[in-house]
Amino acid sequence: MTSNLIGSPPADGAPEARITVGDLIVDRERFRVTVADEPAPLTYMEFETLYVIAGGGGRVVGYDQIAEALWGAAEDDHRARLAVLVSRIRSKIGPAARYLQTVRQVGYRLTLAPA
Repeated sequence: MTSNLIGSPPADGAPEARITVGDLIVDRERFRVTVADEPAPLTYMEFETLYVIAGGGGRVVGYDQIAEALWGAAEDDHRARLAVLVSRIRSKIGPAARYLQTVRQVGYRLTLAPA
């Protein structure tokens, strides 16, 4: 199931395999991100970071929650590490970076709604 806005997570709590926000598609099964049908060359960690944030269903995903999903635990430097990953993601997804919003002191969300 895809839509123009991220849907609610399935009943089991896992994010959908394919998440669409505007012209940004995060496809877990193909391990591929596209923007306006053009591939975005994300690294493994960049993809995983975007997928965790996209899995939030348009809600804010906290820094600690993202770190635990990526590294198994939140560490002292995880906010700085996440900031670098998100910066790289934004540069690679170009105009779709407008969907990836920072919520200061909280985390990130992926949504069509303006910040």
